[in-house]
Amino acid sequence: MKTTNQIQFLKETALFANIADRQLKTIAQDIVPRYYQQGDIIFHEGDSGHSLHLVQSGQIRIFINGLDGSETSVILFGKPGDIFGELAVIDGLTRSASAIALDKTVLYTMSRENFRRQMPRHHAPHPNPPGQPHRRHARKRQ
Repeated sequence: MKTTNQIQFLKETALFANIADRQLKTIAQDIVPRYYQQGDIIFHEGDSGHSLHLVQSGQIRIFINGLDGSETSVILFGKPGDIFGELAVIDGLTRSASAIALDKTVLYTMSRENFRRQMPRHHAPHPNPPGQPHRRHARKRQ
């Protein structure tokens, strides 16, 4: 995706919607396209969260594994601009769920380092302000 298209794409995401074009240009340089086929695992529950993901096209299923080996779907992403994987990037904890491509998928990723470098610069709201409890939901496994 060319930088102009990347800027337009970023403008349509909730996280970057209120950032000026010139600032989006620097952010666009930090997103990297990743291509997945149906059934490709994007990340596993428990993995280190080194990047967040923006859906450009395709569908992603987020799921958790039960102690008995069963999978429980948590959410589906498929709208261009949907963001997932951001919690591990923000709070530094491991991935709280796994992600799999349900069909041919294009994601744009931003590393934790680039996200942390860019967000204070552009004054984007932090989803988990200092002093606030983490917003991850505790879950019981069956």
